[in-house]
Amino acid sequence: MVPVLLGACGIAAVASYYLLTPGIDFQVYHAAGNATLQGGSQLYGPQSGLGWPMQYRYPPLFLLLFAPFAVLPLAVAFVIWNFIKLVVLGMLLITFTRQSSLKGLSPNWMVASVLAIPYLFLEFKYGNAQFFVFALVCLTLLSLPEHPVRAGGALGLAIGLKVWPLFFVPYLFAGKHWKAASYAAIGAVLITLAPMIYWGWSGNLDLLQQWYGYEHQIAGTPAHMWFPSQSLRGLLTRYLTDIPYETLPDPNYMKINLASLDGGLVYFLWILLAGCGYLALLKTAWKQEQGASKLEMHGLAMCALALLQPHSQKQTALVVLILPAIVASARLKDTMPQWGKMCVYGAITASVVQLVFASSRAQRLFQVLGVDTLIMSLLAIGLIASLSKPSRRQYPEFTGID
Repeated sequence: MVPVLLGACGIAAVASYYLLTPGIDFQVYHAAGNATLQGGSQLYGPQSGLGWPMQYRYPPLFLLLFAPFAVLPLAVAFVIWNFIKLVVLGMLLITFTRQSSLKGLSPNWMVASVLAIPYLFLEFKYGNAQFFVFALVCLTLLSLPEHPVRAGGALGLAIGLKVWPLFFVPYLFAGKHWKAASYAAIGAVLITLAPMIYWGWSGNLDLLQQWYGYEHQIAGTPAHMWFPSQSLRGLLTRYLTDIPYETLPDPNYMKINLASLDGGLVYFLWILLAGCGYLALLKTAWKQEQGASKLEMHGLAMCALALLQPHSQKQTALVVLILPAIVASARLKDTMPQWGKMCVYGAITASVVQLVFASSRAQRLFQVLGVDTLIMSLLAIGLIASLSKPSRRQYPEFTGID
């Protein structure tokens, strides 16, 4: 408990700087929330939020849940928003501590901090909502296998707020968590339709169509978009195609392409590799013991999500690496083969390098090269190594949140 409290205090101290200046993503939510309260019906598209490239992209449900923040002054709302994040983060850290081998002021906590805290600070800085969606997915995974209703409800709400938690519905089925997966699918449909209470049936459907059309457009845009995506698709695009950075909002990224292939061919290659990777994840989950809930498996799933989804922005999407960072650090001591440990140490080294060379020029270079892609890949390999080797030391069996 002591390291958890110390870590939370440290995070709160540094995050307090960001509490003074509302993050750009939070400003988008606030603008969209005010547009909703003023009766706006065109809430999506290039003119939504703060305008290109900071448009509003969340489903209609999010606007209703955000309404209490929208009625407050921007700065006050941002302080409350980040305070709630700190509370949720503390609860997650306490739960992770209880369910892993991270006890006391162990060096493993330092490892986890080096890997996870940079992504947390960026999340607090920009004021994104990804952390809350991540927390709901963690609640889902940590509630298995004992509480399928709670797990399904949390995942259903997460899907109602953001598309990417859909990734975990087949994962739950593959892990033989039939009830939780079914509750999540049903809950997602009901929660998505719930805003019709405010907008009416036709109004809610119209907003859902606007949202789906805009999300489909975003998903089909080039992988570089206005930031170097850290997903597999982004990496393939930067190394195999010629990206016209001079036409993007930030033209200061370096070209590193080794080839100039057709974008459609690279897209097909990504679809093929991502599909194979996802099937491999589902097969691994299926092979786990009936009804078992392993933190290593859940951490691997989070890494796979960040790698395989169309776009993974360092500033927001990679907050999901908190879970694999903690799990991999906990398993370093004696339950991971040497080759797995070397991968985790490699991830730590890459993370330290990014922390040491913190200039904007260096950070742009790291993003273009895909250093965060390397970190999540190395963490994934370390977790695969841990899954492949029986533990030589008996830890309390993970049975979910009581």
